[in-house]
Amino acid sequence: EAFRFVELDKFFSVKSWSFEQISALSWICKDIQRFHKTCNLGKLAESKISNAVLCYDFIEKCEKCEVFVYESGSSQIIKLILPVNSSYKENEECVNANELFLGKVGSKIVLKILFSCTSPEIEMTVKFPSDMKTSRLGFQVPYWVPSIKSLPALVEEIRDAIYYKWIQRRELVMAIATGSGMLEYDAIDFSSVNIYIQVSANGSAKMIGRIVHVVIPPNYPVQTPEAKVLDLLSANEWDINFTFLKYSPRWPAARIAGELFHCICNEISQNAA
Repeated sequence: EAFRFVELDKFFSVKSWSFEQISALSWICKDIQRFHKTCNLGKLAESKISNAVLCYDFIEKCEKCEVFVYESGSSQIIKLILPVNSSYKENEECVNANELFLGKVGSKIVLKILFSCTSPEIEMTVKFPSDMKTSRLGFQVPYWVPSIKSLPALVEEIRDAIYYKWIQRRELVMAIATGSGMLEYDAIDFSSVNIYIQVSANGSAKMIGRIVHVVIPPNYPVQTPEAKVLDLLSANEWDINFTFLKYSPRWPAARIAGELFHCICNEISQNAA
């Protein structure tokens, strides 16, 4: 069930193989991918579970989707490997973006759907890449009833839920970096950024510099970002008190970044030795 053997000479790309063509190997790979997808679509077409058969049309037409269909006891499992963001959104968001903040737009998620022969209930899980920890923590798997919502609509809902939060975090990281001395940031999931800040010590002429680690939580902007000051000389660190932070989840990223920066500077200045 795990493997299916096929003679490669059945593929047209192998029959027309030429060492002079640079793209010859890529055509063979594409033929293998098409054959793999056709085999899995055949399993769906022969399925006795009506809800599983409903997935056939979407999987057949989805070019960027890898599919695995296999049996597990009295259940049938469909595993879809999908890009997080659809191509039109990827182009729309990235075309005017700073090259430093494009992120890992090619990240893929695994949508695993379990259909049972003995129960109408559908079990569904979404697996994220290990470097998208914040996206995973902030995501809730939607409830799916195939007779009410199609598989394409479900996939788009999942993508939107992940991608929208991802874009919001990216905008805040970009805004923070623009208004301060950025040192480094999470270029995959946009969950954190390290900045260098110089302020006067308690209003005096003495200037002090501190590295600040800003964490953007999974439920941002509903949940307020957190920040920690890192003092490399003394090896001390402390959390920024955002009790008096002016904040609204409806504000644009630039205003939120400005308020965060103002509050962080005041905190560092007041705690300066």
